[in-house]
Amino acid sequence: TAFGKGIPGGPGISSPACTDVTVRSFDTLPEEVDWIYRELQKLDLTDYSRAAIITRTNKACNEVCNLLKTGRPGEGKPVPFMLADEFRLFKRAESKDALACLSVIANPRDSESLKRILVRLLPGVGAATVNAVISRYKEGLGVALPDFIDPRTQRTGDFFAPLIEALDAGKVVVFDVESTGTDVYADDIVQMAAVRLAPDGAVAARFERYLRPSRPVGDSERVHGFSDAFLAERGDDPADALGAFLDFTDGCVIVGHNVGFDMAITQNNLRRRAVRRPFANVWYDTLDLSRRFLKDLPDHKLATVSAALGAAHDPTHDAMDDILATADVLTALILRYLIPRTEARRACYAQYIGRFAQAFAIFREVAGKLDGLDLPGLFCLVRERFGLDKAYADDPEKRSSLELLADYAADCVQPGVPLPQQIANLLELSALTAGELSQRSRTGNKVPVITAHQSKGCEFDYVFLPVLQEGVFPTFQAVRSGDVTEEKRVFYVSITRAKRKLFLSYARYGLGNSPAKPSRFLEMLG
Repeated sequence: TAFGKGIPGGPGISSPACTDVTVRSFDTLPEEVDWIYRELQKLDLTDYSRAAIITRTNKACNEVCNLLKTGRPGEGKPVPFMLADEFRLFKRAESKDALACLSVIANPRDSESLKRILVRLLPGVGAATVNAVISRYKEGLGVALPDFIDPRTQRTGDFFAPLIEALDAGKVVVFDVESTGTDVYADDIVQMAAVRLAPDGAVAARFERYLRPSRPVGDSERVHGFSDAFLAERGDDPADALGAFLDFTDGCVIVGHNVGFDMAITQNNLRRRAVRRPFANVWYDTLDLSRRFLKDLPDHKLATVSAALGAAHDPTHDAMDDILATADVLTALILRYLIPRTEARRACYAQYIGRFAQAFAIFREVAGKLDGLDLPGLFCLVRERFGLDKAYADDPEKRSSLELLADYAADCVQPGVPLPQQIANLLELSALTAGELSQRSRTGNKVPVITAHQSKGCEFDYVFLPVLQEGVFPTFQAVRSGDVTEEKRVFYVSITRAKRKLFLSYARYGLGNSPAKPSRFLEMLG
C-alpha cells in the first residue's frame, strides 16, 4: 500500500514528519530485504548516508544485515551498507573494559576479564603482580588469579580450605544433572543424582530422582537415555524433587565436573518451579582442579581425567555414574595434589593477597547491590564503581561509546528474566559482532543499518523500517507484560527520523522464518 500524500495519525501516534509513506507486506523476510535493496537502488543516491535502515532490536538488525551481506551481482548499481558494528563499538578499549567488568560479575572465575580489570581499572594490583600470580599457576602450584578476589581466600588464606575442611567433616556432596538441553534458563532437569562423601572419600549417602519435564525431551534422549514415557511414569513432581535435593545438600560444599552448568540450571529450575529456597552452597569444580594440576592432558573431559587418575567408576552420561566417577576424581586430586601442596599454596596467597584488598572490596560491594537491578542499572553501577566514568571524563568519544553500549544493555532487558541472563545476552551479542568488525569496510558513504536506539538524534531523507511484526516492534517482552507505551514512543521516534520518505514493511514469515503478525502500530497509523 502506498499512502501518497500524508497519512492520518492513529490513536496515540502522531503522523510522521515526512509526507510520503509506503507500507508493504511480503511472504518472507528475504523478500522484504530484497525489496528494500531495490528501492534503495531506485533512489540513485550519490550520498548513501542520506538513507537509513532502522530496526527495533539488535536481533532484527543482525538478520537484516546478514541478508544484505549476501550481495546481488548484476542487479544494478551496488548499494553499500554501514552496519552499526562498523563503529567498532565492541572493539573499543572502553567497551572491552566495561564488558570485562560485567563478565567477572556474572562469572568470577573469568581469568582473562579479571586480568584486564586489575591491570587497567583497579588500583593496588598492577601488571607485575598479575603476571607473578599467573606464573605460579603455570608452575602447577594450584593458585589461580580469581582466587584472590574470592571470599574463601580472603577469609581463610587458602581458596581450598573450605573444601578440605568439608571433606574432613563428611560435608561434601558431589552432584550432577541430566536435562532436556543446555540452556540453563529454559531447559528442564530430568535427573538429579548426588552422593555425600565420608572423610575417606567413600559414599556415605545417596540421592537420586527423576523429574517430569514441562517439555518433550527431544534429541536430549540420545544423551541421557530417558524417554518422555519413562519420565511420565517414573518422574517426580519437579518442585518436590528439588526440595528434597536442597534438604540433602543443606550445609554441604558442592562439587561437580563443570559444575557451574549444574548449579545454574538447578537455580533456574528452582526459580521457574517457584521453589522459594536458596541454593547458594559453596562449590568447587573438578574441571577447574584438573586444569590446575593435570596440565599435560589432551583435554579435561570427565572421561579423560577419570582415566588419567585411575578412577574406579566410568562416566556414562547417567547422572549417578558420572558423580561416582567425579567423586573418585575429587578424592584423588585432594590426596595427590591439594593436601601435599597446602603449605606452598598458603605462602603464595599470603605473599600477594594484601594487594588485592581494594579490588576485593569493590567486587563485594557490587555483588551486594545486584538484587533488584536490571542490566542498565548494573551498567551504571559498574561505570561508577570501576572508575570508567572518571577514566574517560575528558574523552567525549570514549564517553559516547559507553553511552552506546548502555543502549545495547537496554536492548537486552527482558522483564522477569534474571540479571545473569541479561548479562549473558549482552556478552553474546558483543562476541558475535566483534569477529565481524575487522572484515568490514571502513569507508564512508554507506547506508547505515542501525537499531531504533542508535537512531536517536539522527535524521535521514529516506528511512526504511523493516520487520514491523508483533514480538519485534513492539517487542515480545512488552507484549507479554501488557504495556507497550514505551514501544509506542520508540516507534514514533523511529518514523520521525525520515524527512522526505518513509518505507514501512513486514513479512508474514519473519525472524527465523516463523509465522508473524503485522505490528499493531501499522493499524494505528491508519
